[in-house]
Amino acid sequence: MDFEALWNQQSRIVQPPNYRGAGSSSVAVVERGVLGVPGRVYLKRQQAFFCRPPWNRFRNTPTLRRELRFIELARSLGVAVPTVVHYAEGSADRAVLVIEEIEGAGDLERTLESADARERVTVLHNVGALLATLHSARILHGAIYPKHLLVETAAPRRVWLIDFEKARSVVSRSWAAERDLARLLRHAPFINVPDVQALLSAYSSREFPRLRRRLEAARE
Repeated sequence: MDFEALWNQQSRIVQPPNYRGAGSSSVAVVERGVLGVPGRVYLKRQQAFFCRPPWNRFRNTPTLRRELRFIELARSLGVAVPTVVHYAEGSADRAVLVIEEIEGAGDLERTLESADARERVTVLHNVGALLATLHSARILHGAIYPKHLLVETAAPRRVWLIDFEKARSVVSRSWAAERDLARLLRHAPFINVPDVQALLSAYSSREFPRLRRRLEAARE
């Protein structure tokens, strides 16, 4: 499928378009049959939606190119991320990214609503292990919300991380961890003190003592 056909692909918008200056960004779902993928895919389309990353000499760069870069970096670390079906850039400052749907998984809030005490500990530890892996590589996700953490319904409750549009490399692991986890707690009031302890069990208390004290205090 060429770029124009993909850009004009019939789809269902799943969230309102995001506008930044003259640029726009949207996410849509295509039920099946795009680019040879039998299941549903998510189609991200952006026009004049730029970032200026240091790895591209601070030049205008499609934000979707940054997302693609960090999806693949996270995958190389062993982090569970969506499968990229296709990425392309077209004329008029446009870019498209197609990713496969992650089946058999629900977002963190819905997962914890139905989890018993043992499952809850397992899920939160798995979230912490995923984020600790990412942060150990000095990668800040930048958008750690419950809806971006997808948990498989079957054991061992693997956690997937989506939406890397705001990801970037930072100077230290602790800086990345503090900011991502603080953001998660702000947007996840359902996470209680024992949950924080399970979440942080994947981190070294020697390496991140301030992180542990800060996040536990936030829930007391």
